[in-house]
Amino acid sequence: METCKYLQGCAFFNDPSVQRFQTLFDQLKADYCHGNFADCARYQVASRIGREHVPTSMLPTQLQWAEMILRRHSEESGGSGA
Repeated sequence: METCKYLQGCAFFNDPSVQRFQTLFDQLKADYCHGNFADCARYQVASRIGREHVPTSMLPTQLQWAEMILRRHSEESGGSGA
């Protein structure tokens, strides 16, 4: 199964302060980072406008937040779409 190209440097999954949630993170990685990464909110932002625009605390499931970031970026850059 293909792995997300952003996983190795993902600030969310590589933050040592979140180790207490390891079981949850392992499931999120299985669901989003190994095969279904196109459904990940973090991946959507990183792949369209760059990793620097992905909030560290954004969960892979926060698609509405990702859409808001993409829409705002598009408006600020004068584009008609993200």
